Amino acid sequence: MTWSQHEAAAVAWGGHLASVHSHEERTFLHDIIVNEDLSFWLGGMRIEGGDNGTDGSAKAWEWSDGTQWNYTDWNAREPSSLYENRLHMYGSYDGDWNDVRHSRNYHAIYKKPISLENIAFTASRSEFLSPVFRQEANATNPYVVKFRYLSQQNVATGGCIGYKDDGGTPNLSDFQLCEDGLGSMNSMLSDGNWITCKFDLPTEVPEFRIGLADRSAGPSGFYFDDIQVVHDKTHGTGPTCDGITLTPVPPQGTEGFSDFLIRELSTLLTAGRLDSESIAIIRKAYDDAPTHDEGLRAAQRLILTTSEFHSTNVVERTSKLRESFSFPEPSEKPYKAIVTLMLNGGCDSYNMLVPYTCTIGKDMQAEYLKIRQAVAIPREGLWPIDVKNQICETFGIHKNLPTVRDMYKDGELLFFLNAGVLTKVVDKSNYRVYTKTQLFAHNHMQEESKRIDPNDLVSGTGFLGRIADAITQNGRKVGSFSVNRFHVALVGIPGKSDSPMIVNSNGISQLDLPDDVGPTIETLHNATESDSGFFAETWSNYLMESLGTNNLLAKELQNVETINEFPASHLGRQFEIVSRLIATRHERGVDTDLFYIELGGFDTHSDVEMRLNNLFTHINDATEAFKKELKSMNLWQNVTTVQVSDFARTLNPNSGAGTDHAWGGN
Repeated sequence: MTWSQHEAAAVAWGGHLASVHSHEERTFLHDIIVNEDLSFWLGGMRIEGGDNGTDGSAKAWEWSDGTQWNYTDWNAREPSSLYENRLHMYGSYDGDWNDVRHSRNYHAIYKKPISLENIAFTASRSEFLSPVFRQEANATNPYVVKFRYLSQQNVATGGCIGYKDDGGTPNLSDFQLCEDGLGSMNSMLSDGNWITCKFDLPTEVPEFRIGLADRSAGPSGFYFDDIQVVHDKTHGTGPTCDGITLTPVPPQGTEGFSDFLIRELSTLLTAGRLDSESIAIIRKAYDDAPTHDEGLRAAQRLILTTSEFHSTNVVERTSKLRESFSFPEPSEKPYKAIVTLMLNGGCDSYNMLVPYTCTIGKDMQAEYLKIRQAVAIPREGLWPIDVKNQICETFGIHKNLPTVRDMYKDGELLFFLNAGVLTKVVDKSNYRVYTKTQLFAHNHMQEESKRIDPNDLVSGTGFLGRIADAITQNGRKVGSFSVNRFHVALVGIPGKSDSPMIVNSNGISQLDLPDDVGPTIETLHNATESDSGFFAETWSNYLMESLGTNNLLAKELQNVETINEFPASHLGRQFEIVSRLIATRHERGVDTDLFYIELGGFDTHSDVEMRLNNLFTHINDATEAFKKELKSMNLWQNVTTVQVSDFARTLNPNSGAGTDHAWGGN
């Protein structure tokens, strides 16, 4: 919209196009739009009647919200013309300003005053400093600060402060301090009730902060809570601020206060289920922190790891640490692996493998050209391969899959034609009645291909998971991995084989815990008694196993690099991490691995030829690199790669040069 249209919309919203009054505010705005290669209107207007088109000062410019023009960030050689009468900000070019005509259509940034009526800050700290508030035009003075004050002692010192923000580092001694309203600076009651005090803000102070601080002579174990800033309408019988200089703020609480704080967190986060030993462990982490804020965050993080937070069980811990996770001893059996590649979206595999020469019986190549029409691939776009015992003596493989052609010719690749989920012979008149699967739906058919259990004989499991179960029972040591996300294909019957792991295609980053946090978490998850809660035990067991696995896998993969270069594509990175994991098979003590990877983009309802050209190139290049890497490890004959998809596509095209959902595919 134009500048005027945006300004009208901003006014209707309760604000104006944005004004900018400091480098911090300009940086804040630019951070919002930095990734947008666009221009954004601001509220700057050239003052009418000026005669200097290059003047960017307050003499020539004003803000639409009526605030003072006291900051600029013009681009070099801007402003440049009297005819360019409005201000915009680049999303790129470091957010510089430029003057342009008001009739252009740009995006915009709106801004409106914050109503302090409903703003609340929740804090638990011995010293509180609010963000910067901007005084509203025609605001009703005075402002009121409400807060609760808690301490080990019945009385302590403290107050509320109004402060003018000058852009520098706030110094508490510069604040104007209110007494507590009880007639003495030393009698603020620590009973958890509301304390209010108010202050009149001079009209010449455009911005201010609120600060709270205790003024005890030594550690007293205190904090402020439920801090709110409101206008003096229904609140505010407290006194007006007087000028007071603060003494240095002491460090945060003593042991008694720490214990109170951790028990309160336990009540809030675990309904009080943390035992005294866990409270003592977490309290020590709080007390060892350099500040209250850091200690509070450390305590919250530790509680969020506990089984009491993740279950409603009562936990009975022993004094013994859990057994550390370790990989099994290397196996003597020859290594085997299966890598399953899912082509998400429904690959048009009738343009992957195509009839080429059919002279024995029915001319399938002519039939292919007739039904596929505009999406058919001519012979010059195919690699011919000779076949036996088929309706055609020659088939063609898509020209962007030369590696697939070479593997077929070398006897390393097989095609399964017209494959799909089928539980009973049906046709289009009765398939809705007799099929147990929901045909043509991406999510259902992808899950069917992952489970291969249409009769639901082993509910909730996948075909790779059941393979893992079977060969584990036969003495194999099996590793199961999906790349980037969970896949049910790897899930077996609980307890029969190890759980599958999820790895990132870019590798495994070791969890970066501070040196003292890891041992603390281990102690919080000590082994439990036999009568301890089962769900809590399950959480602790899986958490510690996950942390141990992350630590060991990350260390093993750190020093493993592929011999061959993989393409930087999404699929290339997945094949690369699979190769690196295979290289760690001895360190992981496995003789069998099962992997599940995927490539999306195959839902080609339009432009099927162009999109398949690109997708098949990704498959070809990634497969070629994977083949070379396995041959470098002398494992090419030990690894089977299986490619599947949701379903195939219709043979006849649609009106968008694409194809739609079908059933069996190649």
